[in-house]
Amino acid sequence: MGRDEYLNELLRHYAEEALARKPLKRLTVRSKVEEILSKLLPHGKPVATEVARQLGMSSRTFSRKLSQEGTSFEEIFWTK
Repeated sequence: MGRDEYLNELLRHYAEEALARKPLKRLTVRSKVEEILSKLLPHGKPVATEVARQLGMSSRTFSRKLSQEGTSFEEIFWTK
């Protein structure tokens, strides 16, 4: 079977373009909290208000978003 180098290069180009345009996977609030906790834990016990502040949201919004994901700050903290 012969190879069509032009077609192969064209398809690679389109595939690379499509991958570049693909939106990055959206992180969950939980995954963001886990990342923040990893940075804060060595400096003492982190509190939910500080984590919410670092995420740029109020404590109430923070709790609500975690609840929508079926978790809570306390659950994440104690499983971390």
